[in-house]
Amino acid sequence: AEITGIPFETICEMAGVTGDAVTLVCEEGKSTFKVDWLIEKKAILAFKMNGENLPSELGYPCTMFTEGTGASSSPSCSSPMPPT
Repeated sequence: AEITGIPFETICEMAGVTGDAVTLVCEEGKSTFKVDWLIEKKAILAFKMNGENLPSELGYPCTMFTEGTGASSSPSCSSPMPPT
């Protein structure tokens, strides 16, 4: 599948997230991720698949997607909380 999104590292740079931020919390606290791990895995905040908006079952309007995982196993980050 062709995934379109914004690299998580770019989002961190734009938001001014530094090494002091350790964890990103998604899905109202159901999923947590180490910021360094997301950057290392080249995670992207995906909003399209094969040129189409993500379907709701894959996390519309967006989901965190990492290399080597399917979009269906990636958590929805449509309501992200600030990094802690």
